[in-house]
Formats: sequence, structure tokens, C-alpha cells
Amino acid sequence: MKEKRLLSLLLTVMLTIAAFAQNQTFTGRVVDPSGEPVIGATIVQKGTSNTAVTDYDGNFSINAPAGAELEITYVGYGKQTVLAGENMHIIITEDSELLNEVVVIGYGVQKKSVVTASIAKVSAEDLAGKTRLRAEDALKGMAAGVNVISS
Repeated sequence: MKEKRLLSLLLTVMLTIAAFAQNQTFTGRVVDPSGEPVIGATIVQKGTSNTAVTDYDGNFSINAPAGAELEITYVGYGKQTVLAGENMHIIITEDSELLNEVVVIGYGVQKKSVVTASIAKVSAEDLAGKTRLRAEDALKGMAAGVNVISS
């Protein structure tokens, strides 16, 4: 009789642990402070390789245990950590300091402090008033040492 109670208790504990260990599907939406969807934001379950990416409307879906910590990141926005929950609405804020530290190059992205080559900058004001049909035509003659060839 005592063995049956012990076996029953052990079985109940094992089923309870299995029920809590199962992942659930959580959905949500990531937007910027103005309410616009953030396309391509990365959602990662903290401490794992479990990831999701937002779609065109800023929506995502991720399988994670209840109460898991999710980290939301996107270029130019600060990292945000939230707990997994039902129908999450996440507003991420811009981090202007992150944008000042990055230089976009023709084949990738590097920190400004790491770049060893010369950098030429052409701003929108430099291109204002030019009536060119193609971007490369507008850039001709704007940066010293840069040859722009249209094919």
C-alpha cells in the first residue's frame, strides 16, 4: 500500500515537471515610439539560440517557456529585455549614440574607431538641387579620389 502511494506521488511529480517544462508559442509586435512597425528586429530567448525575427508588420512568434526572458535588438535601437507573455506589444527606443559609432562600408559595417582607410561623406544637402536620374550620376565628382562609372 505504501509503495503504491509512493509510486503515485512520484508519477504526479514527474508529470507536473513535464507540464511546466514545455514551451509555449508567444506572439507579439515590435514598434518604434511613433507606433511604426520595426521590420527585421531580432527576438532572442536569453541564454539560448532560440530566435525569431519580426515580419513586415512588426509581428513575431517564438516558442519559449512561460516567463522566459526575451531580448529585442535592432540596429539603431537600444536592447530591450521583456518577459514572455501573451500578445506582447513592445516599444523599442532609438539609441542615437549607437548610430554615431558605426560606419557603413561597401562590403560590411565597422566601428568608426576601427576604420583605417579614408572616409568620404556625401550628405543629402550636397545632393540637393541636382537633377539626376540615377544615384551614381549624382555622386560623380562629390568625393575626392572616388571614380563613379555608369555602365
